[in-house]
Amino acid sequence: LKNKDYNYYKLHTCHHLIKGHRKLIGAAIELSLRLARVGALIRNHKYIGSNNSLYYHYVLSHICDFIINRLPMWLAPNVVTLFGLMCNWIPHAWMIYWYGWGQEGPLSKTFCIVMGVTYQMYLVADNCDGKQARRTGSSSPMGMLFDHGVDAFVAICNTFMLMRLFNIAPNPFQIFT
Repeated sequence: LKNKDYNYYKLHTCHHLIKGHRKLIGAAIELSLRLARVGALIRNHKYIGSNNSLYYHYVLSHICDFIINRLPMWLAPNVVTLFGLMCNWIPHAWMIYWYGWGQEGPLSKTFCIVMGVTYQMYLVADNCDGKQARRTGSSSPMGMLFDHGVDAFVAICNTFMLMRLFNIAPNPFQIFT
């Protein structure tokens, strides 16, 4: 390239680089503003839900109200959530210890009863934690996220327990295929 062409090429390239950086900086600013809006939405989130289940309205809600009125005010709702998770882990650990990882074979009646009772205890604890959070004024989006995360984990564990209970799959990972 001649000197004149080289200077033009260098100037033209710098112009495109600056123009590209402006787009990049603009995109970074737009992303940071969106993240700030998302953070504000999370902090100001108010959960509004409904449950139209007859079981919840006529049985579970009354059991939870009875229990909540006897819980101390200093008890954190996440402790109630963890109690429910531990209740759900009792039959899961028992199943793995006594029956192994296999998905076939009969289960004892005692195991089935313990599985039903501990799942009911989990349901009660899962409903009590939200009532305890509202009662103590300590409800937060992070607490709700923790509660829903535990619920999702319990759903996965209970899927494997129900597969074992009904002998659905000879391989516990067969549900992924």
